[in-house]
Amino acid sequence: MNAPSETPVFIGLDVSKDRLDLAVRPSGQSCSFSNNMDGISSLCQFVKTLKPTLAVVEATGGLETPVAAAM
Repeated sequence: MNAPSETPVFIGLDVSKDRLDLAVRPSGQSCSFSNNMDGISSLCQFVKTLKPTLAVVEATGGLETPVAAAM
């Protein structure tokens, strides 16, 4: 959780069979990861550095389950 003096960070994750597309607000940063175990691990490491206030993951017929569980 962010300290009260820090700007809140929000992330959104678009899930597809092959890719995980991450958007970060308010910075506007975006990046993609492979939707496999290595990509999910890299995404989780990256998200930890952001210390987000809220993360939203798109529900995509169960494809979101592995990344949601890992996060």
